[in-house]
Amino acid sequence: MIAACAADEFECLEALFDAIRLRVDKGSYAHSLAQLGQWEASRYSTNMRDLAKSEGHNV
Repeated sequence: MIAACAADEFECLEALFDAIRLRVDKGSYAHSLAQLGQWEASRYSTNMRDLAKSEGHNV
C-alpha cells in the first residue's frame, strides 16, 4: 500500500516536471533539469508500481 501511494506521488511529480519542461526554453539548463527530473520521477514511479504489485502477491 505504501509503494502504491509512493508511485502516485512520483506520477504527480513527473507531471509537474513535464509542465515545467514545456514552459521553459528548449535547450536551456532549466529544460535539461526538468527533463532529468521527469525521467527520474518516471523511473521511480515504475519501480514503486512494480513493488506494489509484488506486495499484493505476498499478502
